[in-house]
Amino acid sequence: GNLCTITSSSTKETEQQMEQLLLDLQLLLNGVNNYENPQLSRMLTFKFYTPKKATEFTHLQCLAEELKNLEEVLGLPQR
Repeated sequence: GNLCTITSSSTKETEQQMEQLLLDLQLLLNGVNNYENPQLSRMLTFKFYTPKKATEFTHLQCLAEELKNLEEVLGLPQR
């Protein structure tokens, strides 16, 4: 699997990346919640948690990898 490592970037870039990841996560969770299979929805959302601090960028990067996989599984539109 991919190791979630933090790449060196400016604070502004990091903030923009985090905002986009959080938006993607919110959109994906909305898609999961509206998914036609309630059991699958509960199974997927159970594994998710929102980082307590926005500075937990490593967790967000790990979530980003999971988002890509889940989007493929659920067949959601690629952005």
